[in-house]
Amino acid sequence: MHLYLWVMRMSRKVCRRIKRNPMDCINKRLTLDQSQMRDIGVPVHLAIEAMRTGHGNQGEAWGILAGSVNVALLMAEAGIGKEYIDHIKEAQQALMRCKARAEKMGVWAFDGDGYNSVAAVIDLHEQQLAKGNVGVIERALVEVRRRIDAGETLA
Repeated sequence: MHLYLWVMRMSRKVCRRIKRNPMDCINKRLTLDQSQMRDIGVPVHLAIEAMRTGHGNQGEAWGILAGSVNVALLMAEAGIGKEYIDHIKEAQQALMRCKARAEKMGVWAFDGDGYNSVAAVIDLHEQQLAKGNVGVIERALVEVRRRIDAGETLA
């Protein structure tokens, strides 16, 4: 949800702030700039580090990572990184193992394979964000929300 709200706000700000062809904003063809990429990437990297060191939690770290992995899956399904769909689903499974372990032992942390899987998908997701335009990202976020509400994906 953190990523969802951010991109929705940023897509509106970008259209008002950047002086480009107005049709680009209407068609949402703009890509994220470096500061926007950093604004998305910093919380995600802090979250994965918290989970790696056993200092994560469900409300922030796990949720940020689950949201990022979900968006990565939807962007892959839309054609940006399509060949990595199986890897993304492995990362989703790793997040679910982490959640199950936390419910049982009270510690939000990855197993070794889980960390590697999620870290690889986070790297992929950053590449997707760099390649995708705001419209593609926004559609992915809306679809993630729909799937979460329908109970079809990580929440």
